[in-house]
Amino acid sequence: KKGETGWSGTNDYSLTAFFDLSNTSFYSLKIRKAITAFCCNMIVQLPFDSPELKYTLDVLLRHLLGLDFEIKMTPGESHAVKVVLQNGKHLSMEVDPWLANPRYDKGQIPTAVTWFQQSNNAFIPEHDLPILYGKAKLTVSPNKIDLRADVLNSSFFMLSRWEEYVMEERDQYGRFPANAALSVKSGFYQRPIVEEYAEMLWNMLVFLGVDQARKQWSFRFIPTHDIDNPRKWRGFHTLLRTLGGDLIKRRSLGLARRSWTSFWRTWNEKENDPYDSFDYLMDCSERYGWQAHFFFHCGGSHPLDREALPPSHPIVRQILEKIDARSHSIGFHPSYEAHTAEDRFKEELELLRQHAPQEVKCGRQHFLRFEIPTTWRLWADAGLAWDSTMVYPEEAGFRCGICREFPVFDIGRRKMLPLLEIPLTLMEGSWMRYNPKPPDRFFEDYRQLIEVVKKYNGTFVLLWHNSTLGFHPESENRKLYERVLSFAAESAS
Repeated sequence: KKGETGWSGTNDYSLTAFFDLSNTSFYSLKIRKAITAFCCNMIVQLPFDSPELKYTLDVLLRHLLGLDFEIKMTPGESHAVKVVLQNGKHLSMEVDPWLANPRYDKGQIPTAVTWFQQSNNAFIPEHDLPILYGKAKLTVSPNKIDLRADVLNSSFFMLSRWEEYVMEERDQYGRFPANAALSVKSGFYQRPIVEEYAEMLWNMLVFLGVDQARKQWSFRFIPTHDIDNPRKWRGFHTLLRTLGGDLIKRRSLGLARRSWTSFWRTWNEKENDPYDSFDYLMDCSERYGWQAHFFFHCGGSHPLDREALPPSHPIVRQILEKIDARSHSIGFHPSYEAHTAEDRFKEELELLRQHAPQEVKCGRQHFLRFEIPTTWRLWADAGLAWDSTMVYPEEAGFRCGICREFPVFDIGRRKMLPLLEIPLTLMEGSWMRYNPKPPDRFFEDYRQLIEVVKKYNGTFVLLWHNSTLGFHPESENRKLYERVLSFAAESAS
């Protein structure tokens, strides 16, 4: 039986497998494959053989909806994928033959998005639905549905992120910027449209009389913490640097006084270091029965890596032991330049694995730096189970068009990788650094996203750094963090 956090799929599509987040190995299910081939009551007819097409169908039908199906090739009949049910009725989905052998270039990115409205498509789960490829048209009869919208190319576009591979735009940190993304420019970044496509397809199959039960998901909330700097005060040099920033850059005498007071009290062991919030973060997660995930920065030579302490440092080793003793998760946070550097990536990961008291299976890229398909490939080749980088730093939303874990596709190798992406939904830095807004406005944006993820029984991943919780237990940031967690717990109940 498939678990809530599993997925069903293959690399070569010759067998069915699933992936458990508690175990990074694939298990061949040849018996299940044989049974499916013998008695499957859903046939999916393909007009061409394509790893990209099979991957997309696997995510939509098998992973999201939990449906079993057998693939049959019907070349030359049409440019449509036909889903034939046990009663002979069928759903026909138009698919552009470009997906047979993709040639990725900017000319293939949609220049305009069309929209279904509920007035012309009663199967969609929202009042409208963006269509990236094909036409927002369908024909419905008692025995068949003809869907002119190319939801397969549209889904692959979002899941694979090939858009980011062909576009040259990058921000000052070498990241693909949100304002260059089709989802942001067209106004659907904060909608998980792949989930909406799957919901529409399910409603169509129910109308046609599908006799399989749908996979049941549950809403999940995952608190994560990137540990760029485990301690604020490491000596007088850190005090001098902070005071200089308070007085010269931030021009705040009040901040300088607070920094001096915090340093003095920490140095004299009258209070914890401001960044030593690990017990607090674990206390908050345990209050609601959640496992917190702490992703440790392990090195690097770039100026934006300078605050990191290696896992061998006594301070970090003590923190690692404390996290493990309380049954929370230790993950990997590669350095600034490691997102495309295989040797550096592996060296840093091995260093963490040598000192972590538990298996390291997951993590997130530093500064959310990511290159398609290289970074996913590094994670998969290193034997890691899942990454959680995919959100745009400037704004919370659904960078991959999906609000739960999904198997990733390598557009260079043309195959599905043994890796899950559990997309990051929101980080506090979007509010504090990139797009400043009042706390109440931040919370309202968060509340709306929680409601969207809950509607689709998805997974909401929160990033809150250990270093942004403020000087004192009663700080406004801590109050906001606790408010965020409390609302998530209410949503999960």
